[in-house]
Amino acid sequence: YKAATGINYLSLYPRRPPPTNPMWPADYFGEEHSVSSHETHFVELPTPENLGSINPSANYDPSMQPYRTKDAETLKMSLKVLSCSPRIFEVQHFLSNVEIDHLMQIATGMTLHQSSTRAGQGTDARHDASRTSRNAWIERGASPVVDAIYRRAADLLRVDQSYLLHGKQEMHGRQVGVHRAQTTADRLQLVHYGVGDEYMPHHDFAILSNEHGQPMRFATVLLYLNDDMTGGETSFPRWLHDDAKDGTSTAELTVTPEVGKAVLFYSLLPDGNMDERSLHASKPVTEGEKWLVNLW
Repeated sequence: YKAATGINYLSLYPRRPPPTNPMWPADYFGEEHSVSSHETHFVELPTPENLGSINPSANYDPSMQPYRTKDAETLKMSLKVLSCSPRIFEVQHFLSNVEIDHLMQIATGMTLHQSSTRAGQGTDARHDASRTSRNAWIERGASPVVDAIYRRAADLLRVDQSYLLHGKQEMHGRQVGVHRAQTTADRLQLVHYGVGDEYMPHHDFAILSNEHGQPMRFATVLLYLNDDMTGGETSFPRWLHDDAKDGTSTAELTVTPEVGKAVLFYSLLPDGNMDERSLHASKPVTEGEKWLVNLW
C-alpha cells in the first residue's frame, strides 16, 4: 500500500476506532437512498432586517418558515450512486434558485482571492499552479439562509448539525467544542472558475503523521451554482467501474454541473484509511464561467 500510494496504511499502527460518522452505502451504480430534512427550500428571500448575520442555534428557527416552501414540513433528498469506489452520490435540487441567488449576492460583496491548497503536514495554505480558480469564504452565521444550507447538509450526511460548526463557535452563548484539535468543518468555500481555469487532480484529505490517528476531512459536498458554461466538469480519474476491474483503465467519471445539484463523496474508507480513489479534478472551463461551493 505504501509503495503504491506513499502513505502508511493506518491499520498497521495503534489506532482509534474507525469513523463513527455514518457513511451511505454504495453497492451498485444507480442505487438510490433518501433522507428528509426540516430545512426546506427558501423560495423567497427574508426581509433585510431578517437577513443579517446570526449566531447559529441548536434549534430550527420557525420565524423563517414564511420564506420557505409553502405547506411543506420537510424536504426529501434523494441520493443516487454514481460510483461505488470511491463512494460518490448526486443529489438533485439540493439548493433552490433563491438560495443560489443569495450566495451569489454575498459573492458580489466579497474580494475573491487566488485559490490555495494546503500542504500535507498541517502547514498554512499555499498557492499552487495546479489550481487557477479564485475563491472566498462564507461563515455559517452570515445569514439564516447560509445556516439552513449547513443544516440541510448535516441531514444529508446524517450527522448532528453542531458538527458543521467551524472550529469552536458560540451557540446561544454556549461554546460548542469540536471533537478534535482541528476544526470540525470548514467555512463554505465559494469558488469561481473563468475561461481556462481548472483544478488538477487532487485529494481533499491531507497526509498527516500517524501519531494523531490521521484526522482529516471525512466527506466533501460540492454545490453547483450555475450550469451555463462549457467544460468545468468534476472528474474522478481513479474510480473503479466495469471496464476497470484490474484498476488499469484510463476512463474517468465526469460529473456535469447542474444548477442546485449537490455531489457528495467520501475521502475516507469505512476502516479509517484514506480512499485513494477519491482523487478528483475540476476540468478547465472553455466558455463562460463556473461558480460552485465546497463544504468540507
